Amino acid sequence: MSVYEDIAAIVGKDRISDNKLDLICYSHDLAPLPDELIKGFGGFKPDIVVRPENISQVADIMKYANKRSIPVTPRGGGSWGLGGVLPIDGGIVIDLCEMNRIIELNHEDEYITMEAGLEWKRLLDTLQKYGFQVASYPTSAPVATIGGYISTGGSSGIGVSCYGPVGEQIISLKVVLPDGKMIQTNPWDSWLFVGSEGTLGLICEVTLKIFKRIEMKHMLFGFDSLAVGIEAIVKMSEIRPYYFTFMDKHFVKFLNEKGDHFPEKEITLAVTFEIKERVYEKEEDSVNNFFNGSRYSDEMAEKEWKNRYKTALSFKSLGPTMLSQEIRLPARFLGKALMEWKTVLSDKRIAYKGTGSDNGAVNVLPVILTDEREKKAFFTATFYTNEIARIGKRYHGSVYGIGLFNSYQMGQIHGESLDVMKQIKRELDPKNILNPYKTVENRIPSFILLFIFKLMKHATPLFVLLMKCINGLSDSFVNNTSKLLKSRKWENR
Repeated sequence: MSVYEDIAAIVGKDRISDNKLDLICYSHDLAPLPDELIKGFGGFKPDIVVRPENISQVADIMKYANKRSIPVTPRGGGSWGLGGVLPIDGGIVIDLCEMNRIIELNHEDEYITMEAGLEWKRLLDTLQKYGFQVASYPTSAPVATIGGYISTGGSSGIGVSCYGPVGEQIISLKVVLPDGKMIQTNPWDSWLFVGSEGTLGLICEVTLKIFKRIEMKHMLFGFDSLAVGIEAIVKMSEIRPYYFTFMDKHFVKFLNEKGDHFPEKEITLAVTFEIKERVYEKEEDSVNNFFNGSRYSDEMAEKEWKNRYKTALSFKSLGPTMLSQEIRLPARFLGKALMEWKTVLSDKRIAYKGTGSDNGAVNVLPVILTDEREKKAFFTATFYTNEIARIGKRYHGSVYGIGLFNSYQMGQIHGESLDVMKQIKRELDPKNILNPYKTVENRIPSFILLFIFKLMKHATPLFVLLMKCINGLSDSFVNNTSKLLKSRKWENR
């Protein structure tokens, strides 16, 4: 029997596809990188897309894939743009989005158990009906899945500045390992899979802490001075409200070009406090005194809270291509990093948005608008995503999220501990079939990638020519550098 028929026997023919259009859709995420560059990483269309309906089916698929050494790429909402869900060497994409049931909502012990494909917005809406809430969740809640946010670290989003990353909320996970074995973690073991980006196991079920809903107070501020705005952000990282986010004037300008009507200040800061007895009143007085009359109306603040899921995608069409690189760094260094970014990228259409994170850090998202149809300008802009990371590192920051495209930076981020992380990967996935060549390993050596980045900036015509040459090569030739798979002749081990 063919692999298609074997997998269909596990999940049913209505849950599997090798339709060409489906395979194209599942070979990309939000990143606008050209096919030529993705091919250089060994990224090709998957051979099969599967949408299982329960954890048992996931386990059976992994047992089958492990036996035949077939690469498997897990996928949730696909709302990141770091190549973490791109199928390397083809193989099977497991789309977990139809595993989206709420299994148990326990009012007395205050926890909820659900499948990992559930969207955060649906979880939040369900909890609200019963008077509960979670501690932290992503700003991409309408599309991001429970498992996806956990797998990508969960330390950037709403509630993180107060309660910490999503890992602090986890009671247990049900995970399918690369060999198909199902395990259930405790709160401490769960951290192994938080931020592992689907390279160590497939998170299929999640049990999270919940708590009674707390009334919120929303505040909005605009600062004419960049320095004063940065000082306010640093102050927020010290106070640690439930949530705070900030935008520079260019981010607001782009939003206004798409229909918003918002004052274009140097820094706009939105803050949400939980109202707990008299604690909030002290915080409000402190903030009002410190920010000295720059506060907008409560109506504007409430509107901004309702629009909290608004992202740079709101104005992506102005590019029409958008490049970004999210950086986590201590809030006290934000001003210096922001000034250097603005200097180095002064000739780019760039805007900044950030959110409060845990332990006095902020996550900053510089967004570059460009046009991938204009190859020279596009590749030059792509070079600057590396520059953004380099400058962030200088100020004690690092990229937030690894996936495929930031994997070359893992050595700089983790140092000698990267060897331990690789050892864990080898122990759990000795055949390297689960989301291979991501996070702890780099398909293209770092020195070659850095050379490519330099070509993008300093010899863009040569780089464009190189990309055309790669595009002219057949898939089978390019894939000769990998161990598997375009011939669809998987080993029957």
